[in-house]
Amino acid sequence: MINGQDLLKSFVDLKLKKTESAFPVFFCGEDECVVYNQLTGSTHLINGIGTEIFRAISENASTRSDLLQNLDSIFDFPVDFDVEGFLDNLILEYHKLGLLDVMENSLA
Repeated sequence: MINGQDLLKSFVDLKLKKTESAFPVFFCGEDECVVYNQLTGSTHLINGIGTEIFRAISENASTRSDLLQNLDSIFDFPVDFDVEGFLDNLILEYHKLGLLDVMENSLA
């Protein structure tokens, strides 16, 4: 497991997948996802970029660069918006909540 934004940025790429320890249940609609953590009983309503993260990892593990490329094709970000930084913060937050696992991508 990777903890901390410095470590997150130190890898060329990351592999993300839904965590197995929390047995999260995903329900994704058009604009939002509901993620239920069966271990904690917490329910999270996630929208925007977060929805696309969970949509991507709900079936298969995904890499950070795949997510960035996918987000670029879906959203029209302002030129000065730090998409990578925003994505990294979301990934870390979802990891801390036990909703996804972050690991070094052995193929990178």
